[in-house]
Amino acid sequence: MIEVEVKAKVDDLKKFEAMLKSIGAQFMKKVEDVDLYFNAPHRDFVETDEALRIRRRDGEISVTYKGPKFDLKSKSREEVNLLINDAFTAEKLFELLGFRKAGIVKKTRLIYKLSDVEVSLDEVEGLGSFIEIETEAVDKKETIKKRDELLKILKSLGIEESAFERRSYLELLL
Repeated sequence: MIEVEVKAKVDDLKKFEAMLKSIGAQFMKKVEDVDLYFNAPHRDFVETDEALRIRRRDGEISVTYKGPKFDLKSKSREEVNLLINDAFTAEKLFELLGFRKAGIVKKTRLIYKLSDVEVSLDEVEGLGSFIEIETEAVDKKETIKKRDELLKILKSLGIEESAFERRSYLELLL
């Protein structure tokens, strides 16, 4: 699966929440995410633009690998998710294999659905407010089409391209 994602720093989440509702976006849920990121012993994920995390979300735990971004306008990249039932054991396994903790990202997320697009209004501890919009693509060719659709939606919400942010929350925190 290729995750096609664009996000932007914003000042007023309530304003964007109202705008989303006015264009027919459906509120799905509010979640609390705690993401523990790791760096690999055999290569530096900062240099290779990869990510490995354990996410805790409302009682659900997952391990996610994100490959390097392959688009200069978005955060589009291959993503692999694995649901697990024991974060402590996964963390211990990674550490025994030589992976090092890289940082923790905590956020509150309001998730909306707009056709096949997921829109998240994020309040990130230590960083502030962001709008993140994402969908999925099957290959790199479809990624460009989907990315352009996401950019169009953000621009329709009045978000200028200068506000777009390609760095991850972890990169911004570090």
